[in-house]
Amino acid sequence: MLVTWAYFKDRREELKRIYSPKRLTVKVQGSVKEPGVYEMPEGSVVRELVQKAGGLLSDETGLTNLEEEIQDGQVITIGK
Repeated sequence: MLVTWAYFKDRREELKRIYSPKRLTVKVQGSVKEPGVYEMPEGSVVRELVQKAGGLLSDETGLTNLEEEIQDGQVITIGK
Protein backbone atom coordinates (compact mmCIF):
# COMPACT_ATOMS: atom_id res chain seq x y z
CA MET A 1 0.00 0.00 0.00
CA LEU A 2 2.83 2.39 0.85
CA VAL A 3 4.51 1.78 -2.50
CA THR A 4 1.28 2.60 -4.33
CA TRP A 5 0.85 5.87 -2.42
CA ALA A 6 4.43 6.96 -3.22
CA TYR A 7 3.92 6.12 -6.89
CA PHE A 8 0.75 8.25 -7.19
CA LYS A 9 2.04 11.08 -4.98
CA ASP A 10 4.66 11.91 -7.60
CA ARG A 11 2.05 11.86 -10.38
CA ARG A 12 -0.70 14.03 -8.85
CA GLU A 13 -0.82 16.57 -11.69
CA GLU A 14 -0.91 13.84 -14.33
CA LEU A 15 -3.75 12.07 -12.52
CA LYS A 16 -5.65 15.33 -12.04
CA ARG A 17 -5.43 16.00 -15.79
CA ILE A 18 -6.59 12.48 -16.66
CA TYR A 19 -9.45 12.18 -14.16
CA SER A 20 -10.74 15.77 -13.96
CA PRO A 21 -13.42 16.37 -16.58
CA LYS A 22 -12.95 19.24 -18.99
CA ARG A 23 -15.16 22.23 -18.17
CA LEU A 24 -17.54 23.48 -20.87
CA THR A 25 -18.93 27.02 -21.04
CA VAL A 26 -22.57 27.05 -22.19
CA LYS A 27 -25.27 29.73 -22.38
CA VAL A 28 -28.89 28.81 -21.60
CA GLN A 29 -31.79 31.15 -22.35
CA GLY A 30 -35.53 31.02 -22.74
CA SER A 31 -37.90 29.24 -20.33
CA VAL A 32 -35.49 28.69 -17.42
CA LYS A 33 -35.62 30.44 -14.05
CA GLU A 34 -32.04 31.74 -14.16
CA PRO A 35 -30.84 32.17 -17.77
CA GLY A 36 -27.14 32.85 -18.19
CA VAL A 37 -23.71 31.39 -18.84
CA TYR A 38 -22.70 28.28 -16.90
CA GLU A 39 -19.69 26.01 -16.60
CA MET A 40 -20.54 22.34 -16.87
CA PRO A 41 -18.36 19.20 -16.81
CA GLU A 42 -17.73 17.51 -20.12
CA GLY A 43 -20.38 14.88 -20.84
CA SER A 44 -23.22 16.90 -19.29
CA VAL A 45 -26.64 16.92 -20.95
CA VAL A 46 -29.16 19.75 -21.41
CA ARG A 47 -31.32 18.47 -18.51
CA GLU A 48 -28.40 18.98 -16.08
CA LEU A 49 -27.82 22.50 -17.41
CA VAL A 50 -31.53 23.32 -16.95
CA GLN A 51 -31.32 22.06 -13.35
CA LYS A 52 -28.30 24.26 -12.71
CA ALA A 53 -30.25 27.22 -14.17
CA GLY A 54 -32.97 26.78 -11.57
CA GLY A 55 -35.29 24.55 -13.55
CA LEU A 56 -37.99 25.18 -16.12
CA LEU A 57 -40.48 28.05 -15.92
CA SER A 58 -43.14 25.74 -17.35
CA ASP A 59 -43.40 22.22 -18.73
CA GLU A 60 -42.91 23.61 -22.23
CA THR A 61 -39.49 22.66 -23.61
CA GLY A 62 -40.35 23.18 -27.28
CA LEU A 63 -38.23 20.98 -29.50
CA THR A 64 -35.32 20.92 -27.02
CA ASN A 65 -33.91 17.44 -26.45
CA LEU A 66 -33.12 17.43 -22.72
CA GLU A 67 -30.89 14.35 -23.08
CA GLU A 68 -28.65 15.92 -25.75
CA GLU A 69 -25.00 16.22 -24.73
CA ILE A 70 -23.89 19.85 -24.53
CA GLN A 71 -20.91 21.28 -26.41
CA ASP A 72 -18.44 23.98 -25.40
CA GLY A 73 -19.59 27.44 -26.49
CA GLN A 74 -23.12 26.27 -27.26
CA VAL A 75 -26.16 28.56 -26.84
CA ILE A 76 -29.27 26.58 -25.85
CA THR A 77 -32.74 28.11 -26.04
CA ILE A 78 -35.38 26.30 -24.00
CA GLY A 79 -38.98 26.62 -25.16
CA LYS A 80 -40.42 28.35 -28.21
